[in-house]
Amino acid sequence: GSQEKRPVGKAFAAPEATWDEKDVPVGLRSLRGVRDLQGPIHESRSLVEQAATCDPKQRPASPTNLDTCQAFRRSIALWHAGVFEKPPTMRAGAREACTREAALVGILQDLSSTGPLPPRIQDTVAEFISTTAKRGYSFDALVLLRSMRDRGVCVPKLVSEARAIGRGEHITPHARVDWIGYALTCPGRQPDDTVWEDLRLLAESSRKIGDVQIPYRVHTAVVRYMVNQQAWARLAEFSRDPGFVQLMSQGGPSGAAMSLLVQHTADTLAGAKPDIAGTLDTYDIACVRYGNAGREQVCRELGTFRNRVVREPGVDLAPAAEQLLKQVVGL
Repeated sequence: GSQEKRPVGKAFAAPEATWDEKDVPVGLRSLRGVRDLQGPIHESRSLVEQAATCDPKQRPASPTNLDTCQAFRRSIALWHAGVFEKPPTMRAGAREACTREAALVGILQDLSSTGPLPPRIQDTVAEFISTTAKRGYSFDALVLLRSMRDRGVCVPKLVSEARAIGRGEHITPHARVDWIGYALTCPGRQPDDTVWEDLRLLAESSRKIGDVQIPYRVHTAVVRYMVNQQAWARLAEFSRDPGFVQLMSQGGPSGAAMSLLVQHTADTLAGAKPDIAGTLDTYDIACVRYGNAGREQVCRELGTFRNRVVREPGVDLAPAAEQLLKQVVGL
């Protein structure tokens, strides 16, 4: 069973009240997602708190011969949170009625082991994620999906499930970013047409999140991905997307300068000539009219590159553009 503890020095409280997401043990996250608990939820949290402060040997015995799936689910969540050392069990006659919960016990036991996951477990997790999300427990499904990602497990079923859930109608922008983001970062996925569709959806969804830092990081990651794939034509198109331009401009003149630099270098690498005359006003506002305090380097690099485009029409600027672009995105 899990022996996750609460962060040292932090008083116990409902996770959504005082804890950072990264500090919430998986067990408590699973408790938060088990809507069937309702009434007993505070009692459950109290048990988790007691277990977190006890020696593992003093933990109570797991419930056995449970009668209902609801009681089984609650006991599974408590076991996963560290209250019980071993998983609960159903009485023999009721076990077949709760096959989904029984599968969850097996999944959680396998996830707590350190060895590689056999294909059987990978398939079971993918199936469980799908059915759990369809039943409305999307947070629980996402926790399992992240555990697969953190283990570096990438199977087509998981990618297709993440894409399907992330493209659902009734989903928050934040959740959509999580699901589509997983599908994109799943190790080993090849950059086909579906990847570019997901990147566009990821960027659009992130802009609907109130915290401006999240979409900024997402857009930077999208640019970095395209640079890594040397997808210059797609990057040139993305750099002109009104959403990208507007988002970067929200960062002030520095963001506008960065946006323009990405556009010029991507155009060059895609074999097109950067539009120097048509972007003169943007450059003027970003780097000239109001000075360049705090953005000296990006403005210097941008100004130099724009001058070279105008003054060296016959020179291949692609190598310089690629070096500059990688420097801008931190590669």
